[in-house]
Amino acid sequence: MSIARDGLSGSAAEVDAARLIRDAGIPQPVAQFKVRLPNGKHAYPDFAWPDLMKMVEIDGLGAHSTSDQLADDLIRQNMLMELGWQIRRFSARQLWREPKVVQDEIRSFVGR
Repeated sequence: MSIARDGLSGSAAEVDAARLIRDAGIPQPVAQFKVRLPNGKHAYPDFAWPDLMKMVEIDGLGAHSTSDQLADDLIRQNMLMELGWQIRRFSARQLWREPKVVQDEIRSFVGR
């Protein structure tokens, strides 16, 4: 079974997260689901359940380590929340060190 995709996954952590989600029996998300932001730009969250307006992001240091990247992430997150999206974020480190905790939190968040 593969994750439904609207785009392409970018990192090893996302691939591992997709496997965790699948193995936990959590309903399949859409990977890289395109969301139009209030500023006209688009966001592509790692995993989304559009019907629930919920998304999960896996943050690795490669894409989230500079002050500019952090500022952009926070602006993007606030715009997504303004649109009604609920967001859970996990670090790649947490995903790899505490996979069961991440699975349980995502399962609880998605509500199934």
